[in-house]
Amino acid sequence: HIPMGNFVNRLLCLCLIVTITLSYGQQSPDVDDLGQQPFRDAGLLRLFYQLDDVKSVFRMPEYSNFPGCQRVLDVFEHECCPFEKEFIKKPISSSRFPFIVFEGNHRISTSILSKRFSKMITASYFSMAPPCLIPYRKLFTPKDLLLRRAFFNLAVYALGYQAAESLQRWPVVVASYWNHQAIFALTKLLNDSNLPESGSSLYSLWPEDLVMPDILFYVNFPDDLHFQPITTREPNSWKPRLLEFYRRLEQPLTIELNTKDGWDKALQDAKEHIIKYLGSTKTFTMKNITFKSYGHRRNRTRTVLPIEQTELFSQ
Repeated sequence: HIPMGNFVNRLLCLCLIVTITLSYGQQSPDVDDLGQQPFRDAGLLRLFYQLDDVKSVFRMPEYSNFPGCQRVLDVFEHECCPFEKEFIKKPISSSRFPFIVFEGNHRISTSILSKRFSKMITASYFSMAPPCLIPYRKLFTPKDLLLRRAFFNLAVYALGYQAAESLQRWPVVVASYWNHQAIFALTKLLNDSNLPESGSSLYSLWPEDLVMPDILFYVNFPDDLHFQPITTREPNSWKPRLLEFYRRLEQPLTIELNTKDGWDKALQDAKEHIIKYLGSTKTFTMKNITFKSYGHRRNRTRTVLPIEQTELFSQ
């Protein structure tokens, strides 16, 4: 017979030991000791550095009977990227039009700003879901995380193909690209540890077979602009971490757009940055367009509901 008090104390001690063990076991490794392609083999949250890495997931034995896997690959190769091999090997001319990407911590603001800016610069606009793959989005649910991530990375390559095809004729604006997927995984892989210092190789990762944008605009929608009813919901603690990650990126050139003064001001800032950084090397025309505002002036930036972190991934 074991006294109940002693039993509870022993159980608490055991739980404490297990907790400490797990905490130390989940500490983030030194990223710069992982080689030039860190986390390439990190299980469900692995990073994809080549198109072949993405395709290999769909061909894994455990997914051989998964509905839609082979169909998605066939659609990608024959409809999304019919000249895929030539596209990957063909260098993109340096004299092309500008390639601009918008990403951010608020899906609606990112989408609106990217669409509006594409009109200002007379650009082709592509969203995260290429038309050729839209019918298959719902096949891969969050419970099939690796397949879902592979699908969205396949969509990134489809976007890259479309961008490369268009850049010889006009500018291209894309809403969400490779970093959007990679940084989501990285913030999970790094747990709650401190981010690597500026200058780490982690901030210059990019696939060799994917066209890189000239500028990446990170749309920062501050928490205090969200409509907040009375709630016990925890604040978006991941936002500052995500923002800091983007601020430390070394490639592509990344610039923060803050929406605290409204979308019009953010668009004007984007225009000035494009002229400053690409005006002497790329050909483009900026239009002066006045966009409609929505809602009451006082509440214009306060009528958008907050999003969860999963929305950063599940567009």
